Amino acid sequence: NNVYASSFALVMSVVAWCLGIAAFGKVAEAFGSMGSGTILRDSAFRAVIHLSFSMILNIVSFMAICCSTFHFEQAMKFDVVHTLTSSAAFCVLRIAAFTTFLVQLACSSLMLVGMSSVLTLDFICHMGSTVQFHAQEVIWEIGNFTLTGRDPFDPFHTGNLGETKAADTRFVSVASMMQHLSLERFCPYSEDVGAQLFIFWSSGIASLVSQALMAIALNGEKERISVHEEHEEARGVAGMVPLVQSAVNSAVSSPR
Repeated sequence: NNVYASSFALVMSVVAWCLGIAAFGKVAEAFGSMGSGTILRDSAFRAVIHLSFSMILNIVSFMAICCSTFHFEQAMKFDVVHTLTSSAAFCVLRIAAFTTFLVQLACSSLMLVGMSSVLTLDFICHMGSTVQFHAQEVIWEIGNFTLTGRDPFDPFHTGNLGETKAADTRFVSVASMMQHLSLERFCPYSEDVGAQLFIFWSSGIASLVSQALMAIALNGEKERISVHEEHEEARGVAGMVPLVQSAVNSAVSSPR
């Protein structure tokens, strides 16, 4: 049933929004401490914005499906409600829900990459100052080489900047991350961040499922309304046939 699917999708989107808001502060601090060069820096804020938009879209879609299914007489008197329950409106809402599904799919993938990166750095942060110092040296060398193309500690110049850029990932640039990453700034924000990251990532997965369910519900309601509109249109055409025949008969039988 479209009402059940849309109601379940709405509940999931509300739960996803609450989980995202609850874990936003800690996750934003962890991503922000990774430096300005990484796309992860503002990804938590963008994810919360998308969760909010998806929830609002699901509220509107759920109300439209309820009005269409139960046909509230008082509400149908308003033109905006009548327009919102048309097949064209459901088609637009379906496209919007599917678009948010695709965006949330990309956001969830980005959150998974961010969670893996933060947990790896958090593991280094808990290994003591000596490991942090050596890890930071490697990070600085990678950052300097990807930025300048030269490594002062490599006298034979075995590195190749072109090959390094070709091997860099486009989705989340490792080079940009290394150029601005400071473990000294990151480690204080990494305490007990694992659980918050998992909650934040779970909110994205919940939103992903909710948008898929809402798109299915809107598609089903759109098809149902289309059938009704076709029947009403056919009934209207059938009702005009006697009038046309009567007019033709009157025109033929009238004296010239």
